[in-house]
Amino acid sequence: MYFQDSASPQMEALIELHDNIMYYLVAILFSVG
Repeated sequence: MYFQDSASPQMEALIELHDNIMYYLVAILFSVG
């Protein structure tokens, strides 16, 4: 899931955090299920 280029460094950090959260969430769901 990708977004358009962000305007501010804070938004880039938020998107990077979101990607990390999604990655770990999927990994946890697969390991639990």
